Amino acid sequence: MEARWARICGACSARAYRRRLSARTSEPCAGGATANVSDGGGPRGASHPPAGPLSAEASEPFGLPSSANGSDGRTCRRCGAPLAGRRADATTCSAACRAAWHRAGATPRAERLAARWGLLPRDFWRTPPELVAAVAGELGGPFGLDAASAGDDAVAGRWLTPDEDARTARWAEACDPQHPRAWCNPPYSKVAGEGGAGLLTWVEAAVRARDEGLVVALLVPPSTSTRYWRLGCAEAAEILLLARRVAFLDPNTGLPQRGNRGDSAILIFRPGQRGPAFVRSWWPLSGGA
Repeated sequence: MEARWARICGACSARAYRRRLSARTSEPCAGGATANVSDGGGPRGASHPPAGPLSAEASEPFGLPSSANGSDGRTCRRCGAPLAGRRADATTCSAACRAAWHRAGATPRAERLAARWGLLPRDFWRTPPELVAAVAGELGGPFGLDAASAGDDAVAGRWLTPDEDARTARWAEACDPQHPRAWCNPPYSKVAGEGGAGLLTWVEAAVRARDEGLVVALLVPPSTSTRYWRLGCAEAAEILLLARRVAFLDPNTGLPQRGNRGDSAILIFRPGQRGPAFVRSWWPLSGGA
């Protein structure tokens, strides 16, 4: 006789789980607060007081200040637990606090930036800083300009945001003259380009910056059937085909997310040099997506 393991269907199981979760989050605890899902980073069964309303500034995950004496005075934006010893861009002490913070009504950073500049939330994924540093090493020094930044996530001392519209701005004027190199991880969606041209307008901007005297590193997908890729092959001095997939940083948490399903390439533009580009496989880091 065939064994029958299932006792309830998937829909009933999901409803039962939601009922249990609702009962757990409504249990009374000390001080009149309600108990929450236990903190994965603390003792089992530990609960935190509910978070109050958060301002836009409080929801920013980057650039959190340390205490006046130089020690790490950061605390979890939901429960107030110390964040000493955690990543520099950590803003919550656990996944449970991060999820509860979002449920409290705080708008994720990427959605706020997308609404502000008419882009998509996925346009704000960040490049791992160690990859940027490795590219800078290949080019002979640090970057003097981040040409596609939200301001708080820039990888150089100077940057351009969508307010300055880097597709039409003069990159050489915005760049630090002591470091005439520009990094650009542009938004990939078509809405980021004039008339839906997408990345083509960014490659054209990189070519103009090269003609102004800058070395430019442009991170793009190697899509060989597109106009932007054909233009890059014709104008770039070199193309670095990344041998592994990049674990980009989540725009809301700042944490690397593996599982990227797309390949990446870096177009290198050098003053006085024009393609066809020299293409080589390259990967300077120990890991990838």
